[in-house]
Parts: sequence; structure tokens; C-alpha cells
Amino acid sequence: MNTDIPEYCDAIKKNGEPCRQKALYRNWRCKFHGGMSTGPVTDEGKQQSRINGRKGGRPRKTQVLQPQDYLKTEDNQTKPRISKELRLQQARDNDFERKLDELWRTINSLRHTLENRSGKTQVMERQGNGKV
Repeated sequence: MNTDIPEYCDAIKKNGEPCRQKALYRNWRCKFHGGMSTGPVTDEGKQQSRINGRKGGRPRKTQVLQPQDYLKTEDNQTKPRISKELRLQQARDNDFERKLDELWRTINSLRHTLENRSGKTQVMERQGNGKV
């Protein structure tokens, strides 16, 4: 058995009894009594903690914008990204409209071809030999 780490926690609980948890750390404390710091308590410590949070690039508050608010932002990085997304969406819409126009032209040309062959617009029925 390792003698560096004691078997039981050396702390006293709030009710005055000794803690019965097994010691995990070299300071003779269990996971409940030898834990990490709960944060700064003094005003100076809290102020320093805020400064450290800003230095690391972590925002103090997460900001979520609605889609209509994106265009109102003054952020220079947001506007080009949004305008690029709008251009891509517009290109997709134009491509869809172009394909739809091609489809309608094909349908109209087939309709005119059928009118020229039969003299009136009808759907040709399949004949017995499998040819149209």
C-alpha cells in the first residue's frame, strides 16, 4: 500500500464528524474536501477574472442575432458574408428559373409537334406492336 496517500480524508464535516471518504490527493483530502477553487471572492479578484476572460477572446455574453438583424450590424466581416450568401441564393434561384424555362420550352415544343402530326392536341396511344 502506498504510504504517500492516506486511506481516509482528514477533513471535518460541518456537523463535526470526520469525513469517511477515501483520500484521493496528497493533501489528505477526498474529492469533496480538496476540490478546485470555486472562483474569486473579492472585488479585485472578480475584476481580474473578467479581464482574463476578455484577454482570452471569450465573450462575456453570447449574442444571437435574428436574420433581419444581420443587415443592421456594423461588423465588416458579417456584411460580405451575408451578401455572398444572398448572391449564392440568387444564383440558385436563377438556375432553377432557367431550368424551369427549359422544361416549359420542351413541353411546348412536344405539344406543337403532336399538333402538327395529328392536327389536334392529343396524347398518342400505344399501338399493339410497341411503337408510338
